[in-house]
Amino acid sequence: MEITERLIKHVQPTQLNSSFTYDGISFAAYLSAVSTMLHTVNEKCKLGDCEKTLAYNTPFEIKPKKPNGKGALLVHGLFDTPFIMRDVGQHLADQGFLVRSILLPGHATIPADLLTTSVKDWQKATEFGVKSFANKVDSLYLVGFSTGASLELNYVLEHGTDLDNIAGLIMLCPAFAINARKSLFLRLYRMVRWMIKGQKWIFRHENPDYTKYTSFPVNSAYLVQRVIIENTLLLKQSDCKLPIFMVLSEDDETVRADIALNFFKQHYNTDSRLIYYSNNMHNFLDSRIKLTPSAVPEKNILNLSHISIPNAPSNHHYGVDSDYKETISEPKHAADNNALHFGAATPENEQQYRLQRIT
Repeated sequence: MEITERLIKHVQPTQLNSSFTYDGISFAAYLSAVSTMLHTVNEKCKLGDCEKTLAYNTPFEIKPKKPNGKGALLVHGLFDTPFIMRDVGQHLADQGFLVRSILLPGHATIPADLLTTSVKDWQKATEFGVKSFANKVDSLYLVGFSTGASLELNYVLEHGTDLDNIAGLIMLCPAFAINARKSLFLRLYRMVRWMIKGQKWIFRHENPDYTKYTSFPVNSAYLVQRVIIENTLLLKQSDCKLPIFMVLSEDDETVRADIALNFFKQHYNTDSRLIYYSNNMHNFLDSRIKLTPSAVPEKNILNLSHISIPNAPSNHHYGVDSDYKETISEPKHAADNNALHFGAATPENEQQYRLQRIT
C-alpha cells in the first residue's frame, strides 16, 4: 500500500523540530542548523520540496545598507513560517534596522511536529532571538504576528524591568483571544476529545500552501490558549510600559480584534499608535488610534482578513499576482453580481459573495 503524503505528515513527529535545541550558539550558527534540520526532515519524510521552498521557510537575517543602530526581531504566528514576516522585515531593513527572524518549534516541517511542542519551547526560541541582538544594536523592537506578537508580549511581561535595550513592540493582529466562533468550536471539540480518548487532530488536510500548515492539531490550540491565559494573568499584575505599534482588522476571523483594541485603550504610553481597519463608523476619543477603511471597492476588496495584514500586495506568494490562492467560497444562493470578491472568511461574506479570502 502506498503511504500518502497526508499520512506521513500527520502520524509521527519527526523528533527533530518539536523542541528548541539551539541555546548557546551564534545567530549565524542557528540559521545554518535550522536549514540543515529542514533539509533532513525533507529527506526523511520524502516531502520533495525544492531548495527555494525550503529557503522560504527558513529563519533569516537582513542586514541594512545604512544601519541606524536599531534591531527588529520577527516572530511568526501559529501554523506560519518566517516567510509571513518577510515583507515587514524587508521594509524595516530598508529603514536601517538589523532584522532577524526565528522559527517557532513545530513549524515549517510537518504538522505532526506540533503534537509534541510546548509553550516553553516557543518561549525559549523567543528568548534566544532577543538575546541574539546583545551588543549588536543600540535598541531592539519586537515584531510579531498573531501568536508571535503574544509571545513577545509574554517575554516583556515576564522580564519586567530587566528588558535591556528593548525599545518597543510592533504587534500585528495579536492573539489576545481567539475569535468567538473558533473558540466555541475548540471548547466543543475538547468535550468530544474527552469522551473519545486519544483524538489528536481537529482536522487534517494535505498542504496546498508551502509556507503554512493547513492542518490543526488539538495541542496547538491548547498552546495558544495557554499563552493568552498567561498574558491575561501577567497583565493583572503589571502593564507593558513599552510603546506599542499595533495593527488590527475589525473583521479578523481568527483573533478577537475588540479584545486587542481594549488592551490598547488601557495601555497608557503616549508614544503608542494603533491602525484600526474597519468599514464601520467609530468615534475613537484616543488620538493615538487611526481609523482606516478596509474596503477597496474598485478592487472588489470587502475587508481585510487575519493573514492579509503582514503581506505586501507585491508578495509573490500571497500578493495580488501570487502563486497561491485561497479556495473560492460559493454562496448557496446566487447573487446578482457573480464577480469574485476578496475579504475575510466571515459567514457574512461567504453568504453574500463569491469570496476568496484575501491574503
